[in-house]
Amino acid sequence: MDKELLNKVLTGFLLIVLIVSIMGVVYIIKNPKQSEYFSEFYILGKSGMAYDYPTELYSGETGYLTIGIVNHEGRNVTYYGETWIIKSDSSNISEIDIKNAVILDSYIATLEPKPLIVEGDWEAQFEKNYSFSIDESGNYQMWFFLFKDNVSNDNISKKLQNAKNNTILSLKLNIDVSNWT
Repeated sequence: MDKELLNKVLTGFLLIVLIVSIMGVVYIIKNPKQSEYFSEFYILGKSGMAYDYPTELYSGETGYLTIGIVNHEGRNVTYYGETWIIKSDSSNISEIDIKNAVILDSYIATLEPKPLIVEGDWEAQFEKNYSFSIDESGNYQMWFFLFKDNVSNDNISKKLQNAKNNTILSLKLNIDVSNWT
């Protein structure tokens, strides 16, 4: 084989390898593989931001929240949510009198997986506007539980223990309710 022809063939081959490599790098940068799977579970205050929660209310006054979920699990997930209110004089889960626990709401949302966007604008996937009022003064804990793929039939005591151990998704809002003066 002619040396000049061999050089042209090798140069062409290396050029093709270089072009394919560059295309591969561009594809990987544009379409990164998600390595961690999780669900976003959040509450927002009345202004739609992660503050300004209704933590101090008068008896009978309405508090406003937004409950939100975003699925980054890499698969379709059916979420089961519950909202509980518990009158309590203690912030310690083990000292809460579960006889004072009342379920306020439950909901179901089936969500398709949403890619994790590191750059750009964040987008909500599921949000539920939620309002509530408490008629009796005292200290309360509002618990938000989120279960993936099946609803929990555990009692509230077990759910609180699972929340403490971080084995379920949960959020808590402390609320001080005063009488009108």
